[in-house]
This record gives sequence, structure tokens and C-alpha cells, in this order.
Amino acid sequence: MRRSKKTARPKIAKPTAVKPKIVKTKAAKATAAKTTNTKAATARGVRRDIAQQVRIKRAYEPPSSEDGTRILVDRLWPRGISKAHAHIAQWMKEIAPSNELRKWFAHDPERWDEFRRRYRAELAAKREMLDELRSRANKERVTLIYSAHDEVHNQAVALREVLASHP
Repeated sequence: MRRSKKTARPKIAKPTAVKPKIVKTKAAKATAAKTTNTKAATARGVRRDIAQQVRIKRAYEPPSSEDGTRILVDRLWPRGISKAHAHIAQWMKEIAPSNELRKWFAHDPERWDEFRRRYRAELAAKREMLDELRSRANKERVTLIYSAHDEVHNQAVALREVLASHP
């Protein structure tokens, strides 16, 4: 059986893609502006925020590509870790707390505030090393490596506070 006449099929309109309207909040605009300003400042060689550039990591955690330059800030080498596996770029044992302060503190959280005060006093005499760390952190990401079990109360945390508090 043959059709004599084709019936016209109604054309169906294809849905058009509607772009959703993106509404930026004030916080999002401020973040975008800050990011742009930070990138521009970095391109000009202006100091970056040290708190963001200086990370802290235990020596027993595996190294990652996000660490940047890994600097050991302990007076003693971490137990059980070979120098080949640690991937330490620099060992700044001179910037670590003195043996007397380290033994007095003994990672006792109740002594944390006094430890920070005494360690700041020791670091005041080590301006050149602090300046070296700041300079490096202004150029690239730096990870301060420590071996203490306590991730909140250790010399790397106190050292980062000192680096961030002084220009």
C-alpha cells in the first residue's frame, strides 16, 4: 500500500539553553578581588601572606608535592627516618628551641603559653635565621617539619606564629 500524500509532522521546538544568572555575594567579590590583588602583588615581588605560605607537617607524614621547600626545625633528627626518605631541603637546628627549653617544656600543654613566650625570647636573638625563613616564604611555599607527637603544641607552631607576626 502506497501513501499518496505525506502528512506533515508538526515541528517540535528545541529547548534553548538558558544560562543561569550568577549572583556574586559581597564575600565572593571580596575574595575574587583579594585573589587578583595577591596575584598582582606576587608578580611585582611584593610580600605574600606568610601564614598561607608556611605550612607545618610532622616528619613521619609522607612528603607531597604541595609541601614546597621542607625545612626541619627540630634540634634532633627524627627517630627512625632516613635522610633519603625525609626529603628535607634544609635542617635549621639552630632555630629550634634550646636543649634547656625543649627539656623544660616536654610537650606539656599546660606549659604551652610560657614555652611560646620563652621561645620568642630565644628567637629574638636569631634574627638572621628568621629573616632567611621569611625571605624564603615570601618567594615560595615552605613547610616546617617537626617530629613531636602533639600537632598543636610544638615549636613549629610557635615558629610560624613568630614568622607571621613580624614583617
